Amino acid sequence: MKTWKEYYLECKDIYNKETKIDNSNINIYDLLIQTNPFPTDQTYFDQISSIKNKLDVLYQDKINYTNTSGISLSLKDSFTIAKELKIIVDNYLVSYLEKNIFGCYVQCQNAKIYKTVNESLIEKLSWLWHFDNNPKEQIKVMIYFNDVNDNGPFKYLSKDNKAIKINPNNRAFENPDPQRAENWFEGLNLKWRGTRVPSYIIHKFITEKSCIENNVRGPAGTSILFDNNIIHKGTIPIEGFRYAMTLAFQPINKKLNPNFSPKNTGNGWSYNAFDKNPESPIIKKTTL
Repeated sequence: MKTWKEYYLECKDIYNKETKIDNSNINIYDLLIQTNPFPTDQTYFDQISSIKNKLDVLYQDKINYTNTSGISLSLKDSFTIAKELKIIVDNYLVSYLEKNIFGCYVQCQNAKIYKTVNESLIEKLSWLWHFDNNPKEQIKVMIYFNDVNDNGPFKYLSKDNKAIKINPNNRAFENPDPQRAENWFEGLNLKWRGTRVPSYIIHKFITEKSCIENNVRGPAGTSILFDNNIIHKGTIPIEGFRYAMTLAFQPINKKLNPNFSPKNTGNGWSYNAFDKNPESPIIKKTTL
């Protein structure tokens, strides 16, 4: 079985040979976080508006979503808005990601849509500081479907204008080293296990290492590309709510057309976010 890195480099080689595009200077490992990096136009914002209107209707009926801890209302079927999502993914995201982020063909591997509310004020799950601990070759794209100010902005930790990134360490996808996360923090004489970062360590980062908490606010259509292993969290709305989508992208060794489709894209929480084998079936249903 190839490692994720081996497979990624193979995908880059195939892409270079088939497209004749020089991808030698494009490297997925350079990504930390980018906000609104790809070109948009009126057609893009028409899709955003259409999705927002459809979500307003879908969220009127509790049968369409799952309530997670009073913070996230997770849409059960992302493909109820497949028409708009296909346009956003295939017409705007894929080309940018291939040419500027991955340097190879990409697959939109999963789509999760949710409404962030404040039925509970207790931070838990993804609303705690964390890193996802997924393969370094997989990234996420978040898109807001309504204006976001203090109604649940994405938050990440940075130092010297660079997001803080943790090496994935305890999943069996590539030479796992359980000590990596701990070693990274030896400069603070602190250690911890797991993907949720304790609040006292965040406090140390801010007070002793001059790190900064960054809120990503913006109008509907705002996009955030990020390495899933930067330290980040969701926030609970002070008022109102937030509609957002998270897409997972990874390298693939062939051109997918269409890219966003039931064949190629997992439908939310019922599908795995990654597999230890990068050449596993394109999408894989979660086994409980």
